[in-house]
Parts: sequence; C-alpha cells; structure tokens
Amino acid sequence: MLEFWTSFAGEELTLNWFEKMASDFKALYPNVEVKPIFLTSAEYWTKLASAFAAGTPPDIFVTWGWGELKTYINEKQVADMTDLLNEAWAIKQIPPDAIKSVTHYNKKWALPYEFHSEWLFINRALFEKAGVRIPDESWTYTEFLEAIETFKKKGIAPIANSGKTAWTLNFWVYPFVERIYGSQAIYDLLARKASFEDIYVRPFTQVKALVDAKAFQEGWEAHGYMDAFRVFAEGKAAMWLQGTYITGMLKDFPDVYKNLDVLPFPYFPGMGNPKSESGLHTSYAVAEKSKHKKEAFDFLRFISQEKNVIEYAKMTEHPIAQVVPLPEGIYPPAITKALKWIADGKIEIVGRYATVAGRELGGYMGTIATEVFYGTKTPAEGAKALEEKAKELEKAGILPLIY
Repeated sequence: MLEFWTSFAGEELTLNWFEKMASDFKALYPNVEVKPIFLTSAEYWTKLASAFAAGTPPDIFVTWGWGELKTYINEKQVADMTDLLNEAWAIKQIPPDAIKSVTHYNKKWALPYEFHSEWLFINRALFEKAGVRIPDESWTYTEFLEAIETFKKKGIAPIANSGKTAWTLNFWVYPFVERIYGSQAIYDLLARKASFEDIYVRPFTQVKALVDAKAFQEGWEAHGYMDAFRVFAEGKAAMWLQGTYITGMLKDFPDVYKNLDVLPFPYFPGMGNPKSESGLHTSYAVAEKSKHKKEAFDFLRFISQEKNVIEYAKMTEHPIAQVVPLPEGIYPPAITKALKWIADGKIEIVGRYATVAGRELGGYMGTIATEVFYGTKTPAEGAKALEEKAKELEKAGILPLIY
C-alpha cells in the first residue's frame, strides 16, 4: 500500500480527485493500492515530523519546496527525483520557476503540481451593500483602512481571520514586509545581512493596529481555518486574506461564489514593493525510506498525465503548476483575473516567507506572529524573538540560507 499524506483536510473536491486517481491507478496496477490521507495543516506537520523521526514516513508527502523541503533533504528524508523530472514529459510540462522551488544541491526532489498565490478575496455584494468602491487593480493602505471603518459602521465584519492557525496569521505579516521594505528584505534576513529587529517591528506594528481597529470578525481569536472559511462563505465578512485554493470549496455557497473577486494587498505610496503577492508551488515528494519508491514514482507519473492534470483543475479549480492545454473558462473569474495579473507582470509572486525560511525558522515565524496578534508580545518583542531565533539557527549552521 502507498500512503500519500496531504494537509488538505476539508477540501472535499481535492479528496474526491485523489480517491479517483487511486481507483484509476489500481485498475492499471491491481497489486498497488494508494491510500490518500488528508490531515489538517497543524496535524500534518506534527505527524510528518514524528513519522520521519520514527523511520516510518508516508511513501509520498506534500511539500512546498524552498527552505522547508531543504530541511528534509538535509535530514536525508527525501528520495532524489532528478531522473523522473528529467524525463521528456516532465521537461515539457513543468516550467523552470516551478522546478527551481524543488531544486537543491543541483538535484530535483519533488514534483510540482499546483501553483497558489495569496490575495484579498472579497465579496462584491458586501462591498456594494456598504457603498465601498471596489478598486480596479490596486488600492492604497489608506483606502483599505477607510473601507474597514465603513464596513464596521454598516455592521459588516471587514475581514475573516483565524486566530488558531498560525500559518494564516503569518499571511498578514509577509505583505507588510513587502509593502514597507520590498522583496529583498526576506532574503537579506535569511542571508543574515539584516536583522529582524530592523525589519519586523513596523510590520508587526501594522498587524497590532488592525487588531486594535477591530478589523476582524468577533471571536476570531478562537476560530480555526474552517471557522474563518465559514464566516466568509456565509457572507458574514467582506474580505479574507487567503490562497487561490479556496474557490472550489466556495461552490457550495453560491451567493458568495457568484460575487467572489480578488484584490492585491494594499500598498503604501512610495514605499517597498507595491505589486508583490506571496505564492508557492504545492509539490509531491517521495520518502527516502519508502519501501515502494518505484510504485510511488509510477503514481506521480500517472497523476501527471495530461488528462489527469486537466481533470484536477476542473474538479478543484486549483491553479496548476504544470503546463497543459486547459479548456476555456476552467477557473472562476476571480482566479482568471489573478492569473492574468501575474502573466501580464502587474503582480510579482514572491515565495511564501515561512516556506522560504525553512522548517525551524518558518514555524517560529508563525508562533511569534500569533503572539503579536494576541498581544502577548509587543511588536518589538516579537522582532527581537525572531532575531534571537535566527542567531540560534546561525550557530547551528542552519542559517544563513542563500537563494
């Protein structure tokens, strides 16, 4: 049996596709059963680390590349996938920017499958109800704050948020760093050319200001990811800072789905990078200690067949990392708009910070972001804690990370 672990719990359309792929694969290879296991994000990281430590990892697991994947490579937990990704179909189908995210030590370690980016998803109906103008392409941070105040006066929660999921709280920190200091800042931090105490105080201060302004729904502190999803999906919040993987789940909420739109994160005039959004490639790796590597590689080849990639995009509405001919209108208008902005160069995609930073520092970024959101650390204390962690990782030889 091949175990395939993911962190996609709650994404029923994705689960349906995985189960269909497992069934179709078994029809071709009767002796191979693929068992997809869907975990929450919090469960996934804990269970994956424990499985690696115990020497009993899943055969295939999800990775987002960059520093996070490199951590596992350094621990000799990942099978080399260079030969598979050098096959003719892979060279044709997987673009260089996707391959870059899974390349370390001149080898390729995982199969890129999806491409996701984070945006402010909005409910156009609530914008119109409150009389808030929907920007065409970009908006200033002042306009954003004015919209928040207008929504509050109209009795509408401005933003859905989930205080119990550190990775989503981190989504708010990245764009503030980008908008204030630009896209080079994170790489300077990881290369130890800059200090978190110099870079992170102002972004954390902006986060704290949003909390103080009551920009999020009532009770956000106790809400998990799916709680925040329901707040937005049920039309109770005007905005949600999330990734492009949410649209398929919103199909069951037609009133919001038909009014779904995207906006870039607001910018500060004359500062930082005004047109960056964070993003990443969802990729699939094979465990070095898997007893079924050949079967695992065969399954990855199978799901990368053109018809299966297209079916994945149709069923889930997730943007794909592989280049295949997609039918017209396969994505909802919001996703089509976002992808066009990227293709036209109006938006630049930068790596999601926690992924680029690697497991140890990336996870700690979420921990500290949570403390700043909750007010248990001041912005200055949060920045100092991150700098101390970076120095600790530097002594351990984990930092600097050079990209």
